[in-house]
Amino acid sequence: LHSFPTRRSSDLENAIEGAVIPFVEITVLKQLRATLHDNQERVKSLEETASGITWSVDADLHLTTFNTVFSEDMRKKYGRTIELGQLMPPDWLPQAAHQDWRARYQRALLGETFMEEISSSSVTGEGQVRLYIFRPVLAANHTITGVSCSGRDISL
Repeated sequence: LHSFPTRRSSDLENAIEGAVIPFVEITVLKQLRATLHDNQERVKSLEETASGITWSVDADLHLTTFNTVFSEDMRKKYGRTIELGQLMPPDWLPQAAHQDWRARYQRALLGETFMEEISSSSVTGEGQVRLYIFRPVLAANHTITGVSCSGRDISL
């Protein structure tokens, strides 16, 4: 809040006649922040109700969302924890796997939605086959801003 004195030009003593006090309306900003928070909570709730793994990356391949199942899977498979903002695929993945995952993300960033069966094993040697779905994330102006990914176990 700032106040600005007003003065009468004919006043020789330069006395203050009044003050202008501008106000900035922040109600709309507060409402937008509350709506954003509510939407983020809804997305997180949807991610957590999925039985499989879900995660997304932005156009620069930084992790933007993930569910608990994904986090636990990374810990079990690689003995590592992940964090929002982390570059995906992580640099600690074996080189071949790193290149394969990067190619999948790039393919989706070019606008393709696709599925792929991927076999993997954990640090304990347990094998698994998952069906993964990769989808481009579109902004309101139809530009691709990231990739949404999900996977479910289809091992026999």
